[in-house]
Amino acid sequence: MSIWIVNDLLTCIPGTRTFWHLLLEIDGTVDKTGTPYSRLGKVIEEDPGECDLIIRNATFFPPIKRDCKQIAFLQDSYEDNTQQKQVVDAATHTVFNSQYTKNRFGGDGDVIPIGVNQEIFKPMAQWRPDDQIFQRIGRVGIFVGDYNTTKNTRLFEELAKSKSYLHFIYVSKSGHRINLPNVENYAGGVDEQAMARLYNRADFCIYTSPVETLHLTSVEAALCGTPVIGTNTGWLADFHDNEVGIRVDVPNFDNFNKAIDELLENSYSPREYMLTTPYTWDNCKKEWEQLIEKVLNE
Repeated sequence: MSIWIVNDLLTCIPGTRTFWHLLLEIDGTVDKTGTPYSRLGKVIEEDPGECDLIIRNATFFPPIKRDCKQIAFLQDSYEDNTQQKQVVDAATHTVFNSQYTKNRFGGDGDVIPIGVNQEIFKPMAQWRPDDQIFQRIGRVGIFVGDYNTTKNTRLFEELAKSKSYLHFIYVSKSGHRINLPNVENYAGGVDEQAMARLYNRADFCIYTSPVETLHLTSVEAALCGTPVIGTNTGWLADFHDNEVGIRVDVPNFDNFNKAIDELLENSYSPREYMLTTPYTWDNCKKEWEQLIEKVLNE
């Protein structure tokens, strides 16, 4: 059995591993990642190797013309989804990363959320005083994401500027910095262990995106025991429990401002709830193994 995992360069910054790295832990998988999207389809079509099943990213490159079964994994939501529909139509099966994504896209398919390593992203009982990442300055919030409209980062910046009595951690993979005295910037690559320590340092994680289909970093934070303030999109639209934090239905300044105040006045236990959801890698891997067996036997 040969299962090809097809995607482009797996850079994953912040963090050192992606969902696609995790898929490669499944027996029978073969790493076919690393080719830029502009040439990826042609390279896979011309590959002389034997293949029983392809698991591919459903976005960014056209259908793969190859005589084998294919699973298209769709996690990106765009207004113009013409190419995604072509990929889904050509695939044997479609998997969405959240019910929110499936509802926006429409059509048939399974929902298997991306899982994260719950053994890395977990509460840390002790802080090392010599660890600069672990130094605390009052109450702390964390925001992870590039500075763009998809992440709605400008709203986070406005909140940080308004709440000057709080300390904020900002992690940007592209190296953008927010130049406010109460914002600590981590620009560029931050590995998983360092990210786990940053989440543990924070009192809350915030995501302001109005269109995010999953927002994996807030899943990591919740598994670290850090409550989340987020929009009614992605995983918070699918799985929300009062122990996780606060879901903001309308992502504007006033609502997030009030949510931060409310969260800091209460206590939450998000990890216990998260372990019951599909967002751990153990649970995610099990669902993928079952689906692969089903598709191969159809």
